[in-house]
Amino acid sequence: MKKRYKIIIAIVALLVIVRVALPFIVEKYLNNLLENLEGYTGHVEDVDLALYRGAYRIDSLAIYSTTQDLGGRPFFATNAIDLSISWRDIFKGAIVGEVILERPELNFVAAKSETDSMETGETVDWTKQIKALLPISINLFQIKNGQINYIDDFSQPKVDVYLRSMNFRLENMRNTDDDSDPLPSPYSLTAISLGEGNMSATGKANLLREIPNFDLDFKFEKANLTAFNDLFKAYAWFDFERGDFNLYSEMALVDSNLTGYFKPLLNDVKVLDWKNEDEGFLNKVYQGLVGGATELLENQREDQTATRVEISGTISNNSINVFPAIIELLKNAFIKPLQKDLEGRIVVRGKKIVVDDGGSKKAPKKKKKKDKD
Repeated sequence: MKKRYKIIIAIVALLVIVRVALPFIVEKYLNNLLENLEGYTGHVEDVDLALYRGAYRIDSLAIYSTTQDLGGRPFFATNAIDLSISWRDIFKGAIVGEVILERPELNFVAAKSETDSMETGETVDWTKQIKALLPISINLFQIKNGQINYIDDFSQPKVDVYLRSMNFRLENMRNTDDDSDPLPSPYSLTAISLGEGNMSATGKANLLREIPNFDLDFKFEKANLTAFNDLFKAYAWFDFERGDFNLYSEMALVDSNLTGYFKPLLNDVKVLDWKNEDEGFLNKVYQGLVGGATELLENQREDQTATRVEISGTISNNSINVFPAIIELLKNAFIKPLQKDLEGRIVVRGKKIVVDDGGSKKAPKKKKKKDKD
């Protein structure tokens, strides 16, 4: 056999060996990375490579806290993570990646005592860990059918609140170093809460900064309050007989400056049913006071209790304006009901946050040039 053919066969054999061994090498690298997270440990079950599309797929990743007992639950888990090179961007001269998480789940579990802190993941720079998983720029980050849980096994009754069917998409992440645009990355989020509430959020962001910039339009609508009764019984000592909850918010954070509002609305609310309540007399009195206050501040025509809470300042020094919130509560009850929708008041123009009382997020019209004489 000629030497040339031997070399070709050797190269092919080497490529086959590398192809077979590479998934195990990547899997070992990832498990070593996850085992050395500060305050956490993790594991992946399997890694599959798809060289023809420049991708690898991580199956069954789970991360556990080593500092707090989460009742055997992982802090984070996902069925799969698909990491790939974007061929569309390669043809434009850029090597960037796409990350898709399939059925991820994030668990926030309340600590047993007040002296212990709840695990939130804030001790780890997760952006750095994602970059270690895919050491090229990420242009698209996507979540498919995710879930977030808040669990308190130590309250009475136990609390289990969740967001499910969560879908999130963040684009254009590779342009986050462009100082001319503080919000280069459009995003969208949808989810369904306990009580079948519909959540949606849209806006633009730069989430890879140490303190992210973002512009947020948020809606949370038609959540059945009775589904949250365990939460209210555990932390507020009353529950709902009926009612829907809605929340609307616009928020903007640019260069640590924060401006926005929250607008919670309760519809068709009833707190106390004397005949069907099992609690003691004093608790019934307390619930009666809560229900009476809600009824007093309700707009009878719209069957709606609502207010608007303004927030402004910086990340380190922000303020919530309580007195205007009380005024809005009274105006909703006795003068004019608050609008059950976003108001279009918070606008980001360049690097400035503008409160547009006209309620329009459209860009300002350009001034017409004066005709030269």
